[in-house]
Amino acid sequence: MTKRPSLPRRIALVLLEHAARVLPSARRTWATAMRNELPQIENDREALAWAGGCLVAGYVERAKAIARNRQWMKIALAAFLTIAAIGLASWRAGQRPYLTPGNHQIFREVSDAAALPGLLIFVAAAVSGMVALLAIHDRKFHQAARAGWACAVIIVPYLTALTIVSLLTPGTIVNIGDSYCYDLWCLEVNRVTATPKGHDILYTADVLVFVDSTHTHHLPVDQAKDFFYVLDDQGRRYPLRREMSFVNADVTVHPGESVKSSLAFLAPPSARKLYLMGNDSGPPWVRLYFGSDLSLFHRRPLLRVL
Repeated sequence: MTKRPSLPRRIALVLLEHAARVLPSARRTWATAMRNELPQIENDREALAWAGGCLVAGYVERAKAIARNRQWMKIALAAFLTIAAIGLASWRAGQRPYLTPGNHQIFREVSDAAALPGLLIFVAAAVSGMVALLAIHDRKFHQAARAGWACAVIIVPYLTALTIVSLLTPGTIVNIGDSYCYDLWCLEVNRVTATPKGHDILYTADVLVFVDSTHTHHLPVDQAKDFFYVLDDQGRRYPLRREMSFVNADVTVHPGESVKSSLAFLAPPSARKLYLMGNDSGPPWVRLYFGSDLSLFHRRPLLRVL
């Protein structure tokens, strides 16, 4: 006949089961160890003391888990509020673009100071990524993990800063009379004429083309026609009239000189605001230029036509 456990032993069993229920799921192995240890304690008072200590440990671990959860909740709330604040500030920045003065100033899409950090970050991240891929190929997973962490440490903070700066930077509207440089090629809208043509309006813009360089540059006329298009305030795009834009011949510009040309396009009368845009393109690292018009999430500049 099985001997019934003493009262202190029964209390110890109850306390131990309660401690096992209180313990967080991550500490379930502790509960198993507690249950296995209790039968090894022969003295009832020591068993009761052991169970009481286990119960205290269970509540301490539960309190730690709750504190960690609350800490993560605070971190999540802070992250949400930060993202919301950046989103609101970005929206406000988008509603208040910078208007250039229109007194023959030159504005550029990128500067050397913005290009150099982006290029260095791209090279460093690419090298780290290649090392990680080669290590994975050679089944050197520890080395691959270290290279992956190095890549993340290099690029994540930089991308975060670049994104925040881009989102908070207002767009630029280049007014008639000012110039904007797409890389080395610069363009200034001087005068725009409007002529009714059927149900649309034919706009012709007189422009100056020059180079931001100390060398002579040659621009094929077809490339220039494909590069530009017109955008209205409703997001509608209008291509250039090829037979009336950059006519005559290819564009050759010497340093310190400018070439007069014209752009023409059709738009409906409902288009109240018209802007000249360029099809920005280039190698992938240009999106990493810090604070430039080409960087990720940066608002593209608009050259006012109307």
